[in-house]
Amino acid sequence: MIFVRPIALALLCGVITVVVQHYVGDLTIYRADAAATRLTMHEAVLSNAPPPGGGWGAAGANATNVRVLVVYAAEALAAAAGASPLAAYKLIDVASLFATLLLLFAFLRRWFDDEYCLIAVLFTGCVLPLTLLLHVFHPWDRPSALVWLLMLFALRDDRPVALAALLVVAVAIKYDAVVLPGLYFLCRVSAVNWRRTAAATAALFAVSFGTYAALRLALPGGFEDRDVAAQVLENLRQIANLRQPHPSLLAFALPLPLAAVGFRAADRFMRAAAAFGVLMFLPFFLSTNFNEFRAHMPMFILLLPAALAGLQGLVRGPAQTQAAFAGGSSAGHAVATEFDRASMR
Repeated sequence: MIFVRPIALALLCGVITVVVQHYVGDLTIYRADAAATRLTMHEAVLSNAPPPGGGWGAAGANATNVRVLVVYAAEALAAAAGASPLAAYKLIDVASLFATLLLLFAFLRRWFDDEYCLIAVLFTGCVLPLTLLLHVFHPWDRPSALVWLLMLFALRDDRPVALAALLVVAVAIKYDAVVLPGLYFLCRVSAVNWRRTAAATAALFAVSFGTYAALRLALPGGFEDRDVAAQVLENLRQIANLRQPHPSLLAFALPLPLAAVGFRAADRFMRAAAAFGVLMFLPFFLSTNFNEFRAHMPMFILLLPAALAGLQGLVRGPAQTQAAFAGGSSAGHAVATEFDRASMR
């Protein structure tokens, strides 16, 4: 009987992965009539040469030339297996998504009972189809979400060396991870340890921005000027278009208000993660197509712990929920007290 629950969880995550990646993915990002476009983009990033037809920006691929790690991995995997890079991309996506769902459950289990963790996994499965819309080549998003989750494990457990190593990987996959050391500071700083925390944060920023700078130097030419005003107006137009429900607004319609409800009862890590996730919305809104929810999965993951605290507060009552996180009334909640003590050192 001891294996029944993990097997059931694996089956659940497997079903979600197959439904999203095969039955939805084959109609969107993996559809056959876009295979030539995906191969063209693969070769463009692999060779750091703009795709034909007007360059990186015209292809909707501005600043993608430095997102190389998954592209290199797919090329190596395809060469080793004698298969197409497109098959390698799908395999990487499937493996990354399955691992992310399993790790998400484990990550949340440090605070919450199984039923709340299952709710989070199921809700994540509900919104995952939104990550496959609006583009046909974004092979870095599934691995990026997986590495973000691994970085949150390292950050919560105060493992800065592991976090630094993961930052190098994350930035080489997709450079939005350069900002994550800011969350380390928010989680760990106190009146007692601010000097040590500031120094560790600076070192982590040196790793993340150093990796980004090295990629920019090694792979020049992929960044084109952005019209911030035009981007903001386009994002506002997409939100105002009621005939086309906005993917990101749909995905965050529950996590954001629930995180606001649970913010007070949550422990320090959950509050810092939720606040950091909300702050991340600003640069995305100013510089990217905000309807591309696939790019917002890191913020979604950051909000989930506080959102579950909000849901638990609505079910059990705020007083009982706050007492659970403050006092560690169960094995699943004990990490809250330990984290708050560790952050003061």
